[in-house]
Amino acid sequence: MRIYLASGSNTPLVRCPKCLCIKPDRAHHCSCCRRCVRKMDHHCPWVNNCVGEGNQKFFVLFNVSSPFALTVA
Repeated sequence: MRIYLASGSNTPLVRCPKCLCIKPDRAHHCSCCRRCVRKMDHHCPWVNNCVGEGNQKFFVLFNVSSPFALTVA
């Protein structure tokens, strides 16, 4: 089922077949989180969260700072 915006836009709003929510552009459904994540990279078991548009820079900082923290500790 495709739904179009009332503002006259030609881009359709697509529903995710798994969670039935309106799926944003470049979003993928995560089977672990059971939700759609925009610009999803992967589901990380270390932080038990999906890495996507909202938290990718924090995930990179986590990966860079973890080895330094482990060597100091």
